[in-house]
Amino acid sequence: IADAHLGYKFAVDRMNGVSGSTPLSEQKRRGLVTQMFIKDAEGNEHRVSFNYTRVAYRCFDNFVDNFALHQGLMSDLVNQTHFLLGSSPVQASIENAIAHEARKLLYHCCVTPDANYAQ
Repeated sequence: IADAHLGYKFAVDRMNGVSGSTPLSEQKRRGLVTQMFIKDAEGNEHRVSFNYTRVAYRCFDNFVDNFALHQGLMSDLVNQTHFLLGSSPVQASIENAIAHEARKLLYHCCVTPDANYAQ
């Protein structure tokens, strides 16, 4: 989980132009920053930036309590974001349901059998 967190943070930092002490203009010149823009109906460009917040919590000793805790956290946080990064194949089905109901995009973190994502 710690490695996944660092990977997500690295990707978000790169998208937002954060890379140590190297000036942003130099990072762009060297191709180290990928920036995203969207155009509105009038053709105006708007830069997309990202915020990544890891929600870490202490796991319980049993699956049922962990599942309920995760479901509660997802339900509380889903409307504070535009898209979600999935946590694990174990939680994929509940994350799918919560994201779908909230009409949010969910990016799954891990590979698991297609049946887990078919819902």
